Amino acid sequence: MRRVIACLGLLAIVLGWGVDDPLQQRVSYDKPAQTLKALLRDLSAQTNLNLYAAPPLDAEIVLVAVQEMPIKELMEHLAYVVDGEWIAEGEGQHRLARTPKVIAKRRQEDREQTLAALREMLASEEFRRYLEPLTREEVVERVERIRKQLREIATEEREYESLWIFHHNLRAKEWEPLDPQRRLLCRILQQMDLNALAEIPLWERRVFSNMSGRYLLPLRVNLAPLLQRWQTEREAFDSVLTSLRHQFTESDKQAMDYFWWDVEIPDARSPPERRMPTKVYLEAQRVDSEAGFSLILYLVDEAGRVLASTQYPLRAVWEGEERWLEQQVREDPTLAKLVEWREETRQWLQAWTILDFRGEVKPFPEWLDPAKHEPLRFVATDALRSYARHRSLSLVALVDDRLLLWRADPSGKPQPLARVMTSRNWLHMSVVEGGAACQAARE
Repeated sequence: MRRVIACLGLLAIVLGWGVDDPLQQRVSYDKPAQTLKALLRDLSAQTNLNLYAAPPLDAEIVLVAVQEMPIKELMEHLAYVVDGEWIAEGEGQHRLARTPKVIAKRRQEDREQTLAALREMLASEEFRRYLEPLTREEVVERVERIRKQLREIATEEREYESLWIFHHNLRAKEWEPLDPQRRLLCRILQQMDLNALAEIPLWERRVFSNMSGRYLLPLRVNLAPLLQRWQTEREAFDSVLTSLRHQFTESDKQAMDYFWWDVEIPDARSPPERRMPTKVYLEAQRVDSEAGFSLILYLVDEAGRVLASTQYPLRAVWEGEERWLEQQVREDPTLAKLVEWREETRQWLQAWTILDFRGEVKPFPEWLDPAKHEPLRFVATDALRSYARHRSLSLVALVDDRLLLWRADPSGKPQPLARVMTSRNWLHMSVVEGGAACQAARE
């Protein structure tokens, strides 16, 4: 587990340090992302201290941009972002290590934060909506709204992107709430012991079931009444979709299929036979997203056939990239500021354009060789440094490979931070005394 990124703009308050204390020295440092080993070597030379981290911690990629910061404070920030602590080994010698004490503390903090996020999700309006009964009247109302909008859009001329957004949002707003399986999933989740989910490490998954198995965890929920309720709602759903009055036309189905609705619509000519499942599997994966988990429910019969499945959370309404960017800037005005690209970053971006040539063999650009140039020292470095400078913050960061997803114009033209920092799900900003801090999910 670790804190992936931390930007710190703290007010340095020095109390009780002796004037001759070498840890009171102030340092200024501003270099692109590099290994922790290289950073500590530079700091050691600047302060006449012996600062080091043992493998594999010394291979972590860090980014530091500070001015006149006490070395003791910088050491504390470094320990914070790598989930470590400093161990004094003699006069002027300090080793940075991930100790069992710190690891246990971080795990407990992570568990508490995960539990809090799960409780918040269960209390949300969206989640509680899926706990309500699905009635035939609601199915009729939503199906008719979907049919009406599908017919209206069929008479309009729109570009593909506009049509895709329309279909995506129509499904999210009207079709998704009709899913009886999703309501069953949410009701199961409501009755589960959340501690079982909070114990799942990031990017790992667990499967809970009413069946026993080597890789299965017990699903300690009274499923009988929940499955009976699901069966009733599924029958109401099928009865509407297979009725002559409310069924979708072939053109409706073709449009839904073309725009990736990926839904099962019962056929009125041969209504499906619905059997009661005997096996229930809930797959829970811990992910780096606002929800924190990806949940998939499978309902299986005695013969091992999947009768139905669903997932939660569902697809969000999408208003288009421009509106999304506007929302990001409203939430954090700094994202409207421009990224300050360095010359070597422009050369690195330009090197990528060589790979777009067709029909011509060219040598692989040296700039793109990760053995010679750490990729995180370019776009990720400039974006984080620009963000910190625009907010007048010091910057101490453990830089994660996911920041390679941040995109930049190959021409190297100035871009707003919002267009570059496109994946910030794991970044959490908060105000602290004397400045601000941003930290990320842990691994």
